[in-house]
Amino acid sequence: MNPIVAFDNRHLAIFETDIHGTIVRVNRIFEKITGYSASDMVGREPVFLSISETTDHILKDLDIDLHDGSGWHGHLICTTKSNEIFQVETTVVPLFNAANELTGLTWILRYLNDLIDIESQLIQAQRMEAVGALACGISHDFSNVLSIVSGFTSLALRSTEDDYTRRCLFNIMEASDRATDLVKQVLSFTNEESRSYVPISLRLMLKGLLKMIRSILPEAIDIQVEMGRDYFPVFGNPAQLHQVFINLTSNAAYAMRGKNGTLKIELDLADANEVPEAVSKQKQYDQFIKISIKDTGDGIEPEHLNRIFDPFFTTKERGKASGLGLSAVADILKKHSGSIYVESELGKGSVFIVILPYFRAELAKTDSPGRLPVQKQEKPIRVLFLDDEEILVEVISEGLRSYGFSVLSFTDSLEALVAFKQSPDEVDIVLTDLVMPKLTGIEFARQVMKIRPEIPVVLCTGFMKKEDREVAFSHGIKSVLMKPVLIEAIVKELSFQYWQAVSAGN
Repeated sequence: MNPIVAFDNRHLAIFETDIHGTIVRVNRIFEKITGYSASDMVGREPVFLSISETTDHILKDLDIDLHDGSGWHGHLICTTKSNEIFQVETTVVPLFNAANELTGLTWILRYLNDLIDIESQLIQAQRMEAVGALACGISHDFSNVLSIVSGFTSLALRSTEDDYTRRCLFNIMEASDRATDLVKQVLSFTNEESRSYVPISLRLMLKGLLKMIRSILPEAIDIQVEMGRDYFPVFGNPAQLHQVFINLTSNAAYAMRGKNGTLKIELDLADANEVPEAVSKQKQYDQFIKISIKDTGDGIEPEHLNRIFDPFFTTKERGKASGLGLSAVADILKKHSGSIYVESELGKGSVFIVILPYFRAELAKTDSPGRLPVQKQEKPIRVLFLDDEEILVEVISEGLRSYGFSVLSFTDSLEALVAFKQSPDEVDIVLTDLVMPKLTGIEFARQVMKIRPEIPVVLCTGFMKKEDREVAFSHGIKSVLMKPVLIEAIVKELSFQYWQAVSAGN
């Protein structure tokens, strides 16, 4: 085999040095990776090997025994002609002539930066998974605490007419509502919400997002928002779209790091000339929404503009990147029949423009459960309520009684099951927590419905995985309430499910 042909047709960067450490030749892959041409390097020492200034020092540092023919294998940190750092897996092979005299070295370099970027992405994904699991666990306990706070506050509001006291209680309730929104935002960010697509109001989503980003962005950054009065409905996955906008706003904040700046978010209908052709040619959509996220940072280098949506590309320092990455953002938006593009000017800042189809179907209002109002009945609805949080049992039981319900409450699932077995006809509806010692809420419901298949069961929990929700409904559970939840919402849901069961029985 012709050694020159083999040398130039490898998928590895290769160069050779003589016994003095001077480069004799380099291959094409070497030129591509380092940015140095053959004319730049032949006759010179390998200055791109940044661990040392001369080949003699490199050989000493690597402790290569050149005369036993064993060579060396390891990793080196190098620099390109434009001073970008990269890492290579390196094999150094001694070259000998027919008289077994050392004549030089062959250096074989395997470029590792792509592999390192992939590994970093996997590590980041694992970190996000761990954060998600932690957030879900914390949110369950935190939701119980918020349910207790809002529950007792609601009871207190109904028992006092003093104006000052009521103002204080309303402030507590408002703070509890804000904390509830934060819990929902965290769960959405961890992607533990349902993966299904639903109608979403971008206006309401971004308003909720602002509450989160105001608390995490530096005070030096001024946030400006312009939104029309439209709901700006889209059909999509709430968790994924939430992550898209978190990523874009955090990128904007990073672009303004260390100085005062302005983050401007605009939500409006898109003009025809603002919609990329690949999106506008989708015949099922006749109107589009434009979300602009603008910063006053340093802008993006022109040579980077065509690469910022490439996988693994980042202009952030190594170790500073977080979240999805713009490639993943673009992929999510493509799955939502949308797109993203960027406009930037050095020294003035950048604006990322997201385009999404306008969803024509009417958006369901989500401010309340939307159930039937509480109907008056001759006798109280009898509720078996089970939760392992004693204070929560107290406040919800008291709240239900204040609305005329008869409540049989338990903090132990086995005790509750024994009581139900003794008097199954004394219960009209079951309200149970999901995560409990001994029996889970789903298992408790299964045992109850073995005795009375027609009895309605409602779950009330601070966190529920998609698969748990599917299992719950497959076992006949009627609905799921997410903590923290107001007494009024529980009352509406229990009343609705009770009268549904009564109607079905007739």
